[in-house]
Amino acid sequence: WRIELADAASDSTRVRFSPEAGELEVGGTAEITARLTGETLGEFCELARVALEGSDQTLSCQFKGHVIGPTFHFDADLVDFGLCSFSFDHERTLVLTNTSDIPMTFALRVPHDARKEFT
Repeated sequence: WRIELADAASDSTRVRFSPEAGELEVGGTAEITARLTGETLGEFCELARVALEGSDQTLSCQFKGHVIGPTFHFDADLVDFGLCSFSFDHERTLVLTNTSDIPMTFALRVPHDARKEFT
């Protein structure tokens, strides 16, 4: 047997199988792991076909789901530094909360900080 995705040429293919091929003894079973890599947000649906050597028939199995991105929020909408003395550091603390069901990696930056005042 060999598993092939119906649209294997597509760049959006997100499901991979391990093993992709094998041999079954009479009455035997095979454990196949389907691994999803969610690289594009939104719904997906992929059809896998199992070709059996020596047979014109194929088995099929549909894989579908919805890839979601992380959701998060700060505990404040505005950080007010008030009056700040020249050449002295001033700090305020924000709390960033991951409110999603998945872990996230983040990088915080101030886009228009050409003078690198925020570090």
